[in-house]
Amino acid sequence: MKKSALVAILVTSLLVPVSAQAATAKAGASCPKAKATQIVGNKKFTCIKSGKKLVWDKGVAVPKTVAKKSQSIEFPPLDNAYLANKTLELSKAISTGGLPVSYAASGACTFDAATNKLSLNKAGTCSVTTSQAGDANYLPAPSITRTFEILKTPQSIEVEEFEAQDLAEVRGIKFPFTSEADAPGVVITSTTTDICTVDGDEVTFVAVGDCELTFTKDGNDNYEAAPAVDLTIEIITSEIITSEGAGTEESPADFGVEVINAGISVTVDAINEEVSDAICEAYSGNEACLDEDDMGVFDTETESRYVEVVLTITNESDSTWIADQLTLQFDDELFDFTSVFDIDSLEGLELEAGDSITGSYFVLLPNEIDSSEALVIYGNTEEEITFFFKAQL
Repeated sequence: MKKSALVAILVTSLLVPVSAQAATAKAGASCPKAKATQIVGNKKFTCIKSGKKLVWDKGVAVPKTVAKKSQSIEFPPLDNAYLANKTLELSKAISTGGLPVSYAASGACTFDAATNKLSLNKAGTCSVTTSQAGDANYLPAPSITRTFEILKTPQSIEVEEFEAQDLAEVRGIKFPFTSEADAPGVVITSTTTDICTVDGDEVTFVAVGDCELTFTKDGNDNYEAAPAVDLTIEIITSEIITSEGAGTEESPADFGVEVINAGISVTVDAINEEVSDAICEAYSGNEACLDEDDMGVFDTETESRYVEVVLTITNESDSTWIADQLTLQFDDELFDFTSVFDIDSLEGLELEAGDSITGSYFVLLPNEIDSSEALVIYGNTEEEITFFFKAQL
């Protein structure tokens, strides 16, 4: 009797936990603990109190869980760009999930999503970041940032080469350069101002020789400085040229205009015919002087008088220049300048390279001559310099 009872007790104790563990939640069935939950199939049941009992509610549908896929963005590195390009168009990239990619820019650039163009605003660093937020099927893609440099716009100066320029035909050259509005302009300088001078973009030839020019173009916040360009133009002449115009026998230049040839420049600074009396006073031994004559006539038969010509002579050649004769020309007739007592004479004047001298030189002229046609200077080895000019004497 005792043995059977023991067996029954053991069986009962084993069946109770097995039955509790195997119980499956369903609406209205007893449940073990308030607010306990259990998912059965596609429903989630919650243990609630109904009267004095704990039972499972009717349950609610549970959405089916779908695992999202990962995605990435393909965004290759960006090359450095020049500011002159102004914009850089970015391709409309998509992620590996086929979703559109967004761009954002910072630094020296901005991005306009409407036009898909990256604006290059200034020289400096530009950073572009791509992103994709994902959707119901794809996780957000890792963002990628690419950085590149916006470089200042390079500049260059293009200057054409010139053949030798003849002063008898060409007095100068103009260099009309074009440039962006915000870019510095080209600056021209002459390192041989005795041969050519510069005013803005115009170069004026003033003497025979090599005109050496330098062209520069500065940089600024947006542009690099241009490499300097050097240009040499050989200046020659087939005839005597004055600094303000060609003086020829047919068309003499005005009085006082400088003439340059073979490195010798001459300027007629003044012409003075009220010197005869002064010469007579200084040179009392001159028997031809008629002190009572206000006109300073030296010879009653020839009716001649001394005329003073004030000249500035400059030697811009590489060697010493020696003058041996100075004359005035009238209708193919030459009148020599002469030395009177201690008054200067050009004859025998030595002028070293780079030197300049101003002096008074005198010529005895007939009274009827009132205008010179040409000033002729002889110097060095029979080298002749003729300066045609108009001057009242």
